[in-house]
Amino acid sequence: MNLNKLGRTQVTTLDRSETVLKAAVTMAEKGVGSIVVLSGGKPAGILTDRDIVVRVVREGLDPKATVVGDVMTADLLTVTSDVEPLEAAARMRARQVRRLPIVGSKGELIGLLTLDDLLHHFGRGLDTLADVIAHFPAEHFGG
Repeated sequence: MNLNKLGRTQVTTLDRSETVLKAAVTMAEKGVGSIVVLSGGKPAGILTDRDIVVRVVREGLDPKATVVGDVMTADLLTVTSDVEPLEAAARMRARQVRRLPIVGSKGELIGLLTLDDLLHHFGRGLDTLADVIAHFPAEHFGG
């Protein structure tokens, strides 16, 4: 399954040179909790609303003077669209992240997969399995 079908292709982004204030305003306007940070048009990091609170507000930094590139999570985990959903979930768990930018063959951003997207996908699969099982008599299951 193509991960772009599970995730979203409309991703909120900013350049790493933008201010944290601009990031916060953009997040509020778009109703999102994270922004993929770009450098040279390619994903370089991610900035979440929690990052702003922990790395900017708590530290007393000026959001008008602090640039996104200085406070983003730079150790970015990405996936290509051909990665299977279960593998994407395993990678997210291993790195303890909730968001995976999806990149193309040249490293360009083409989408964003979130933990919520995967939960929805696997939930639908469980619903389908439950429907199939419901059509079998109980004796098929040792009952």
